[in-house]
Amino acid sequence: MDIEGLVTRIRTEFLDDANGIREAHFLWKTRHIIASLSQAERELCRKLFLLHDSTTAEICQFSVAAQGGIFPREYPIDDRILRIERLKFPGVTKPLERKTTAWLDQHDPGWDEATGTPSFFTVDSGDFVIAFNRQPITGGTVTMTVKRLPLMPLSEKETSVSPEVKQLDDELIHGALKYLYIKPDLEGYDPNLSAKWAKQFDADIDQITLNRAAMNPQEYVCRPERF
Repeated sequence: MDIEGLVTRIRTEFLDDANGIREAHFLWKTRHIIASLSQAERELCRKLFLLHDSTTAEICQFSVAAQGGIFPREYPIDDRILRIERLKFPGVTKPLERKTTAWLDQHDPGWDEATGTPSFFTVDSGDFVIAFNRQPITGGTVTMTVKRLPLMPLSEKETSVSPEVKQLDDELIHGALKYLYIKPDLEGYDPNLSAKWAKQFDADIDQITLNRAAMNPQEYVCRPERF
């Protein structure tokens, strides 16, 4: 369903706010409803890793390039990335394994001073920063497969498009209600109703987790992983 359809459903089925014929007549502003839908979409992605991406260049690629004659060991990654599923270093056939700094210190002493072709990477050195276990000696483009947040927040300027999260209209609506009712500057502020919809939203997430685990129990991971 597109954004306009979701807003209409929220007004007619949940907010009892469908009598207005113009924006000024509605109790709930469209921008507030859409902002809450956007928050719900982000939360679903954070908790369930719903968006899989290997093709969006701005998210899934970065360049290894010499700076002052040397190739840096560390590289920033996009802050919309939730988890790196696969990472290929240019010229290396096998994907690099992710390791912790503690693992590298134990199994690859001196890694943070060594040069050569990387075989491992870590993100322990800083949020949204990748460090290779070897300072590269050649450059190129690193490619990744990731789980990520939506590329853009939902917008009232583009209500004919759909959220990136598909086939979860009810869940998005339940999450949006959780956020709508807790906004203290809105006339409809009601922490009790927010708590009610928060409980339903949590139940939705638990059910999606169970459904996905049953479909693919060996691959599905339901716990977010912090960088």
